[in-house]
Amino acid sequence: PGDLETYTPDLLNRQTTRKFKQLLFQYGPMVEKDPDTAIRVLNRELGALKLSSGRRIVYADRDALDRLTKFDTASASMQSDGIVGIPTGLKWFDDRGYGYNPGDFVVVMGPPNVGKSFLALYMAAYAYNKGRKVLIFSPEMPADSQALRFDVLLANIRKVELSARQLQTGQEDRAKYEKWLTSLQNRSDMIIIDSSDSGRPLTYQDIWSFTAEHRPDMIFIDGIHLLQGDDSGADGWKQIKDGTSYLKPMAIQTRTVIIGVHQGTRATAMPGAGPATMDQTGYGFAISQIADIMISLAYDDADQNQRRYQLIKMRNTEVPTDPRYLVFNPNNGDIREIAEDTSKFGYEF
Repeated sequence: PGDLETYTPDLLNRQTTRKFKQLLFQYGPMVEKDPDTAIRVLNRELGALKLSSGRRIVYADRDALDRLTKFDTASASMQSDGIVGIPTGLKWFDDRGYGYNPGDFVVVMGPPNVGKSFLALYMAAYAYNKGRKVLIFSPEMPADSQALRFDVLLANIRKVELSARQLQTGQEDRAKYEKWLTSLQNRSDMIIIDSSDSGRPLTYQDIWSFTAEHRPDMIFIDGIHLLQGDDSGADGWKQIKDGTSYLKPMAIQTRTVIIGVHQGTRATAMPGAGPATMDQTGYGFAISQIADIMISLAYDDADQNQRRYQLIKMRNTEVPTDPRYLVFNPNNGDIREIAEDTSKFGYEF
């Protein structure tokens, strides 16, 4: 007897406390012998414990008016900002009011070296410029290199001219660069995590731990296929399947947008290949099944300073059938969407 809504969370809390104590008892002695392994295992187990202990229950009938509150919030956002969620920086989305919303898992896919990381980081920089907090996981590239890319992309968004090539070679105007860097120091909302501190690959558990610590609005994973799962000896597709099945509920629970870069199959790297389709997702179909939004990026054979992209998946929305076009000049950070058919409009946009 009693209030079930009060009793159920209390029971879950007690169960979580009991399991937490069991984990400490089980893995505590390992700290003396191998602290790195003990911390890694405890991170994994505690992350799984948190996910399983907080299942959300919604009564679609009794709590129906809660959806009216969500409707009113979206309506107010459209009236004030013209968009619901985090702006993407891509014209097709933003012109329709389709921002990225808490819990969204967005995948940017394509062949090697096409610029997937630049496009995803551009969207992260665009979100940062709109006041959002961004957490970047860089399994392969050092944090300093990611920060330099961020400098150039954000500077272009803010109409400041910087050249990545000139920055890398120390030939950019030093005074201008110092002024730019000084302008960034009043915020702590662009956080970059690489693997240099531990010398081991970034893991899905690392993502959970740092997300819980920093509470970002958006997470950018620069290579989902480069993350290591619990079973380092498992095939790549198995690690990705298990890992992405873990990332999606984490995004929902923490109310975070995740943008991940992923490879297409070998066919997407063939000369003349267009934007990859969902069945050309590398390492199996797990990511394409779990993703809410998939953006496929490809070269534009007619112009090396352009890219084609196609929205190949977006839940609850009809996606465009034709490729879109981007100006794509990472050296000066100029990434932006242009007319669908550039042969008609050239560069007069």
